[in-house]
Amino acid sequence: MKNVRATIVFLCLAFSRVCLADDPAARIHVCNHGSTHADYDPVAIRSYAQGAGAACETLPISLNDHLVGSNLDFANTVYAVDLDHDGDEDVIVGAGFDDLVAWYENNGGVPGSAPTFTQHIITESADFVRGVFAADVNGDGDVDVLSASGFDDTIQWFESDGGSPPSFTARVISNTADFARSVYAADLDGDSDIDVLSASNNDDKVAWYQSNGEDPPSFTEHVITTAADGARSVFAADVNGDGNVDVLSASALDNEIVWYRSNGASTPMFMPHLVSGIASSPESVIAMDMD
Repeated sequence: MKNVRATIVFLCLAFSRVCLADDPAARIHVCNHGSTHADYDPVAIRSYAQGAGAACETLPISLNDHLVGSNLDFANTVYAVDLDHDGDEDVIVGAGFDDLVAWYENNGGVPGSAPTFTQHIITESADFVRGVFAADVNGDGDVDVLSASGFDDTIQWFESDGGSPPSFTARVISNTADFARSVYAADLDGDSDIDVLSASNNDDKVAWYQSNGEDPPSFTEHVITTAADGARSVFAADVNGDGNVDVLSASALDNEIVWYRSNGASTPMFMPHLVSGIASSPESVIAMDMD
């Protein structure tokens, strides 16, 4: 297994800190600090690189703390991707009480040293944003941004103009995802364009939005389930290795992690299969080869 030097985007939340470490063992570590809020930092997004000084007491690697952005009111979602095609990772952030989706441009710097970041606002109208993601939604070679916002029930994407730095145009996919919590993008129907997934809390819904492949695309909603009680998170991967992209969800009120098997049709249907029914109030789900 290759030895990968990890760069980690770290988000401080009220009840836990979640560290995704691209370390040689490809492990994910969650450091739960209960309800004491001793480590609650609601206004800072930080990146971590391997080095001296433990950032999380159960991590098998040591991390150094580098500030990416501050003065963010209820920063609660973060994603890293190269948005400006300059070869380094930028950071997308959602701050719920600011209704803010912003990206932080990685300014590069000396290899091996901590980069600095410049904030660029994408929108201040994503009403209580809870999820962000990035993908080339319209297939023009530029990385676009997606968001899920709870108070306006909206799943939307922001089209990049490919500039340096890029500007973004908001395009609504759905405004009926009742208290939207999560957004993801993948080609679910095998037609080589990007479809979009959402999880929404108040209607217990996991849905996917089928792209028509145009530029800009329009989307048709397909409901996967309305039984994910308190749906929090959605993800997509080929879980059973049959070449079709399946869907996963985490729902907090029924303590369930579920995967939905695609039947591989041109407009696929998805059959639920329980992964766990004892995941206490799960907030997130991803899939990867851990072993």
